[in-house]
Amino acid sequence: MALEVRWTKKALNDFNHIQDYLQFTWGDLSVRKFTKKVFNFLDLLSVFPYMGTMENKDLNIRGFVITEQVTLFYQVRYHQIILMRFYDNRQDPKSKKYK
Repeated sequence: MALEVRWTKKALNDFNHIQDYLQFTWGDLSVRKFTKKVFNFLDLLSVFPYMGTMENKDLNIRGFVITEQVTLFYQVRYHQIILMRFYDNRQDPKSKKYK
C-alpha cells in the first residue's frame, strides 16, 4: 500500500527556491531533470517509506540524497510521509534544520 506524501510549507519553499536557482543558473532542462528526479523518488518513497537513512532518531527524521547537492528530510507518520526540508549539502552540516 502506497503512503500519502504531504509537503510542509518549508519543504515546498525549499523546492521552489531550488527550481528558481536551477532556472536562473542552468535553464529549463536542468529544472525539468531535477523535478522529474524528485517526483520519481517520491513515487518510490510512497511504496518504500523506510529507504532513507535515520538522521535524527528522537524526531524520527530520515534523509535521502536526491542529487549530489540536495538531501530530502522526511518523517513517516501513521499512513503519511511528511516532507520536512530539502537541504543543500554544500552548507555547513551544523546548520541542518529539519523544520
